[in-house]
Amino acid sequence: MAWLFSLSAECGTQTQAELFLAYFQKLSWTLQDGKTITTVPEVMEDNDGNWWCMVVPQGLSENSVKSDEDTPQMREIGNLLYASLWNAPDFRYALLGIEVDLFRTLSELLEDTTIGEQPSNFAGLVLAESIWDLINRPETFQIFKPGYVWIPYPD
Repeated sequence: MAWLFSLSAECGTQTQAELFLAYFQKLSWTLQDGKTITTVPEVMEDNDGNWWCMVVPQGLSENSVKSDEDTPQMREIGNLLYASLWNAPDFRYALLGIEVDLFRTLSELLEDTTIGEQPSNFAGLVLAESIWDLINRPETFQIFKPGYVWIPYPD
């Protein structure tokens, strides 16, 4: 069985999601093994009426994760995607991983008390500071970039 590896970002409005999509449509990288990775982003609306952009890297086992052999490539691509968030248009929160599309609506995220209590379940979660404020600024978050915090992956 294959699993989809992607970056999902909740952007709020359709316009903001489309700006995010346009940014990621232009990106491509050559990995250490020589493989070229491009991204195929798409926008979608969630049940709360908020807009997301899901970014799927193309070239990783035909867009999906099939075995542990994909892990080094996933780590390398993940680092590239997180680095790309530094220059990406504004978003409210984002997560990279397997099967993370629409991982939490804003209302679900705001109600989820486990973010502060069990941060390891949310490793890689990036929040705009305005969202971090709404969930009472759990101390487990660190600065990601100006205006954003995150729960880093363990080394």
